Amino acid sequence: MKFAALFLIVTGTALGIYGSVRTGAISLVLGTATYVTLNFLGAKPRRRIELIIPLGMCLVLFAVALTLPHAK
Repeated sequence: MKFAALFLIVTGTALGIYGSVRTGAISLVLGTATYVTLNFLGAKPRRRIELIIPLGMCLVLFAVALTLPHAK
């Protein structure tokens, strides 16, 4: 599952650089949120802040991606 998350992150970065910024950002958000969640669930000493801050950043990036004007 981590491989799929990393694939989404790389794909989102490539899409953002070479073409569709909105689609790239959304792909990056999905991959990052998946990767962070899997790392959090696999860690033994779980600290909530390690999940909350990255997911908050993903939420903000998702909101920015949706509000981009004329994103292709």
